[in-house]
Amino acid sequence: MPHPRIPQSECELIQRHAQRVAAIAGALPMEPKIREAAIVAALLHDVGHLILASAMPNEFCAARATATERGCKLFEAEEELLGTSHAEVGAYLLGLWGLSCLAVDAIAHHHHPTRILHSGFDCTAAVYLADLLDEELEAHPQGSKGIGIAEPTRPALRHWESCPG
Repeated sequence: MPHPRIPQSECELIQRHAQRVAAIAGALPMEPKIREAAIVAALLHDVGHLILASAMPNEFCAARATATERGCKLFEAEEELLGTSHAEVGAYLLGLWGLSCLAVDAIAHHHHPTRILHSGFDCTAAVYLADLLDEELEAHPQGSKGIGIAEPTRPALRHWESCPG
């Protein structure tokens, strides 16, 4: 049950976003084993939001307020206020539950994919890219002349241009 300050609609938004990210990740060109892990990781990549909202509702709300006030990403506000983000929190729990390492790594690093080594366009890259694409599509649902990837994001995308695979 959500905290009184966290509307049910917030949980529904997280769920719809996860479904869209999974659909995008599933459409990316990858080998079947990687695609399977990417779809699972995409479906679960924001489960840390639900964990924080349930276990630490005041901190969850404070991070959301900070992100809104400063115009920054929610994960950046979480990192500043909590020293970690929903990505790492969710990955930790899912790792304890025995989710595959491919999916756990993708979930843990879906905001900072260059923190780990890659051998090509892998599960982490797929979830990162699918998440970015969904955010852009949500921000510009109609009338967009293309997807504009923010400058801070571009180095991570360029990273895979040089990866073998």
